[in-house]
Amino acid sequence: EVWELKGADGEFGLRVSGPSVDAAQPYFGVISIGNESTFKKHLREHLGLETHDDQFTPSLFGTLGHADSDVYLLVGSRKFIEGWDSWRVSTMGLLNIGKGQGSQVIQLFGRGVRLKGEGMSLKRSAHLPAGDHPKGLERLETLQIFGWDADYIQQFQQMMAEEGFV
Repeated sequence: EVWELKGADGEFGLRVSGPSVDAAQPYFGVISIGNESTFKKHLREHLGLETHDDQFTPSLFGTLGHADSDVYLLVGSRKFIEGWDSWRVSTMGLLNIGKGQGSQVIQLFGRGVRLKGEGMSLKRSAHLPAGDHPKGLERLETLQIFGWDADYIQQFQQMMAEEGFV
C-alpha cells in the first residue's frame, strides 16, 4: 500500500496491506518526491494503485537513524543527498538523479556506504581480523543501488570495477 503522509511534506509510506485498518502493518519504506499530485496520478493511471491518506504519522525520513525504525527502503529525491545520516542504509532507489557525473551523485553514494563496523571501527568485516563473523554478513554490508532514468549509476559501477572495488 502507498500512503501519503500528510504531516511530512512530499513523503509517502509503503507498507504491506492487512485484513483491516486495525491490523495495519508498519511502514517498511519511504518515498520522498517533490510533486505529490503527479506521482499519485501516475500510480493511479499507470499502475492502478490508489494512495491513502495518513493524517497522523510523522516523517518517516526523520526516523531513519533510529535503531527501532521499521523503514528499510528509501526511494527518493534530492532530499537524500544532503542533511541526513544513517548507519542503516542498504538499498537506495534513485528517481531522475544520477543522469550525469557530479558531486551530488558521489555524495549520495557516500551516504549509503557508511557502516559502524565492529567497535565503531567503520570497517567492513573483510577488513577486520579473522574471527567469528556471522555467515552472510558481507551481503548486509553491501549497498544496493537502483535507478530510474539514472544513467550515471552504470558508469560509476564500471569505474569502481576498474579500480578493483567491485
